[in-house]
Amino acid sequence: MMLRARVAGHICLDLLPRLRGDLPQPGGLVEAGRLDLRLGGCVANTGLALSALGAPVELVAAIGDDFLADAVTTLLSAVPDVDTALQRVAGRSTSYSIVIDVPGKDRRFLHHVGANTTFDPALVQITDTELLHVGYPQLLPTLVDADGAGLLGLLARARSAGVTTSVDFATVDPGDARARDWGGLVRRWAPLIDVLTPSVDDLVPAFPRTFSAAGDVPGLSIADALAAQLVRHGAAVAVVTAGKAGMCLRTAGSERLRHGGQVIAALPDKWANRQLWSPAAVVEPVQTTGAGDTATAGLLFALLRGLGPEEALRLGASAAAMHVSGTAPLPRWDDAAHGSVAPTGRAGTTAIDGWTADAYGVFYGPLDGKETV
Repeated sequence: MMLRARVAGHICLDLLPRLRGDLPQPGGLVEAGRLDLRLGGCVANTGLALSALGAPVELVAAIGDDFLADAVTTLLSAVPDVDTALQRVAGRSTSYSIVIDVPGKDRRFLHHVGANTTFDPALVQITDTELLHVGYPQLLPTLVDADGAGLLGLLARARSAGVTTSVDFATVDPGDARARDWGGLVRRWAPLIDVLTPSVDDLVPAFPRTFSAAGDVPGLSIADALAAQLVRHGAAVAVVTAGKAGMCLRTAGSERLRHGGQVIAALPDKWANRQLWSPAAVVEPVQTTGAGDTATAGLLFALLRGLGPEEALRLGASAAAMHVSGTAPLPRWDDAAHGSVAPTGRAGTTAIDGWTADAYGVFYGPLDGKETV
């Protein structure tokens, strides 16, 4: 029987105007295309991708009582085989993001956190699931206030019940980044986090010295160093995504894995002390919003299926590539022999700095299999 997952935390509605050119100057007008509405935030992105791959999933989040909340529930009701436990908060607006995607330029976001500020971790059930994934605690004050006590309590409840814990971070507004000790929060949370899947950008406020030491190297080196740092702080499995550079996986030793939740504790010894890198697949991009969340879904699905670390990393990278190329929803993993999310091309990728590749494009680091973190 397929193990179950519960995805809790941040949800929003993404509003994506189709822009044909640059933004207008002050007082000007530019004609735009249609407005797309999509479910966004970690709960929707990761949860629905997990469900599409074939995992039983329940989504837990807070929404308001406005027309955007109606849109969220309508969109979710159209998805088969997904359970929801939405906290509908009277008098609150539903979270939304306006995604400004000018052709040829980096995306920009206008985000309203809305009812997410009222998300109640005490209402998240830890029964009837093997894995609890919590998304974007940085955007949920109830999880980060009081030195992160809200998230710490939720993780502790899950650990006491034998549930594997997973957390994904969000990029923090620079003003808010200066208001909190993000590094201290990560160090406090990490020993209770079995799987941690942030992006390089998410970790800038937490580990500024690591970035300073790395210099102007945004790719493989910094992602691998950050993943190793998260494991040193107590996480069992850390995967750090770095956009076009791909994603790096680091894992703790066997003892830490055995003390995780049941999904992690059941992993074979081949998961211990790993250092792996998967370059990003070469695809024609259609959408990039949610790619990291989809990569996390692929990784978590692999863990729920008991797959090995190389397969898990390939599945995460391939799921993200399919999302970027416009495949929605992802095909079920069971539709073919490991095949509906197969390894994709990584043109021009060669071994660097002592990393060696397998036949499917996953690279082994020079410290792979060695107890160093």
